[in-house]
Amino acid sequence: MRFSAGNGAAASEFIENCKNVVFDPLGKDDPLPHILAMRQKALSLLDPAGRERNIKEMPGGIRDIEFIVQSFQLSFGRRIKEIRSGNTLEALEALSRFGLMTKKEAVVLERCYRLYRIIEHRLQLLNNARTHMIPVEDRDLDILAKRVALSKLPSDVSENFKTELSSCLQTVSELFDTHFKGSEPDLTYFVFSADRGLAKSTGNLLNEHIKKVGPSVIPFIKSIAFGDFPKLESRSTRESAKRNLPVILDAAARTPDAATTMKNLTRIIKATGATKTMLDIIASDDDMLRLLTTIASNSTILSSWLAGNIGWLDSLTEGLYEENDIEGSEKRIGDACKQKLLFTLCRLPIPDFGPGEIGPPLCEILKSFVTSLFRMHGGEGSKLAILSMGSLAVGDCKFGRDVDIIAVTSNEIPTQAEIETIRNMIASSERIGIARIDLRLRPEGEASPIVKTLGRFRDYFANRAATWEILAYTKCNYLCGNIETAKRFEELLEGWLEGISVDSVLAEKFLEERKKLETLSKGDWETKFARGGTYDIDYIIASSMLLETGLKRRSANTLQAIDRLEASGLLSKEEAERLKEAFSTYYLINHAANLHGFALPPSKSKEPFYLEYFGRLLSPRFAVGRSVKDRLGSLRKDVRTIFSKFFEALE
Repeated sequence: MRFSAGNGAAASEFIENCKNVVFDPLGKDDPLPHILAMRQKALSLLDPAGRERNIKEMPGGIRDIEFIVQSFQLSFGRRIKEIRSGNTLEALEALSRFGLMTKKEAVVLERCYRLYRIIEHRLQLLNNARTHMIPVEDRDLDILAKRVALSKLPSDVSENFKTELSSCLQTVSELFDTHFKGSEPDLTYFVFSADRGLAKSTGNLLNEHIKKVGPSVIPFIKSIAFGDFPKLESRSTRESAKRNLPVILDAAARTPDAATTMKNLTRIIKATGATKTMLDIIASDDDMLRLLTTIASNSTILSSWLAGNIGWLDSLTEGLYEENDIEGSEKRIGDACKQKLLFTLCRLPIPDFGPGEIGPPLCEILKSFVTSLFRMHGGEGSKLAILSMGSLAVGDCKFGRDVDIIAVTSNEIPTQAEIETIRNMIASSERIGIARIDLRLRPEGEASPIVKTLGRFRDYFANRAATWEILAYTKCNYLCGNIETAKRFEELLEGWLEGISVDSVLAEKFLEERKKLETLSKGDWETKFARGGTYDIDYIIASSMLLETGLKRRSANTLQAIDRLEASGLLSKEEAERLKEAFSTYYLINHAANLHGFALPPSKSKEPFYLEYFGRLLSPRFAVGRSVKDRLGSLRKDVRTIFSKFFEALE
């Protein structure tokens, strides 16, 4: 109550008289039962929508905070005048200062009250009307969250708006029940106290684990325990979280980044629609905990696939999935290949497995993907053959990279149907989002027809093939389609490669081409184009194959090819080991980045996280004491030394 207009003296006298009545020193009645009855009556008058969405009147909303504060004022304001403020935030500070409310309680209520009032103001500005109804549609909630983010609230509140709103509503409800009904609080205090750095030593197991892994996991713990507005979790879920999250956090702490693991794990758990049950299962079943922690820590993208198709979890735990090429719709092909990738990659986690174990099965899945799209779009029965290029041809595939192919027909002119088959395959691959089919390695690049005839290939190889294509076509193998067309093309390709003589002139051209590629390097994180990158290794292998008699095309993966160079005496044992170490490191960094959707090279703001993440990820495999960037620099230097020595011998 405050003076607004009119006679100020009369207003002051009236307010003073009211205070004498409210804070009558002779009053003996306990105000709590009366306030609780008043609050319950107000709730009973709300319609269902109001109970779930009215930020002012709903359980855990503005009114509950005000009732808590006012009950303290009625109980203790008779003897402590300093707590009588009509401003809720000022009153909370005073209650804490005089020891009537714990500092943790005051901070929690202040934080929630500020959030509620900002939501209230943004709602009214957004709707140009007096309203307290929070929207429930995701689009409208996102708009509200962006408006709230413009306030001076902590960034974690605006970034995790739905989770923060849910945790506030349920925290305030818990504090209300604790104060008015004498119930025991659950994990609410501990999550918030860890969040605000207020708890010194609560003795609470969950809080101790939060401290161990760091505050970055708190938004995900809140999401699990409280829900994401408008879907709120029950008290039994919060009790389960308090009981089981220490086990889950302990597992997350052993991963390269606990926050990334908990973010992905939270998404999977909540996708089941049974948070409490999943928490109980994960914490009590070591195999389930290991499986989900592996997926969550290794890949944000695989985690999102599983969350979007949570029925796959049963197949994952039972080890069952479709083995053969999939026939049917685009969605069926995409889902089946995603499930194969999920099943395969969760059993080949980094750093336990490297490119020699990951690449071949990944390539087989992607070949199956291309074959299924080829059949779906009418390629079967035509004279069209698909040949794999690059890493797909030799078993070095990484997750999330383009699939390089070329399309060849034995017709004198490509038919419209053949062209449409390839166009539709490309379009489907882009919509499905597993790997984009890429034909840029075809002769004359993107400006040329996407389907080429045998005659055009013959002419091109004889008259116009670039130097780099000599090396590129050593990695070219049949994938699917017309086998007779493929055989004729392979005979043509073999004849061309067989006629190439590696001499000092050609070696010099190779080096010139390599220098051009070096200009595409993007800095210290570059593992492909830079001096000493994977192209150096590829050039060594491809050039050595051209020196040999017989088959000029690679079928072996890079690690196997390096072993063969050592066996043939073209590399020393030390050189071979260093090349394999370099290739494995380059491969795993890019594979891991793709699994999470990390962009390489990182921005300056992201680089510290990348250094920490990749350092922890790869340290068990390589036992490196220096930073990832330093390690990459050392490997590139050594690879370039081996590369230079190899080509000096050719010249």
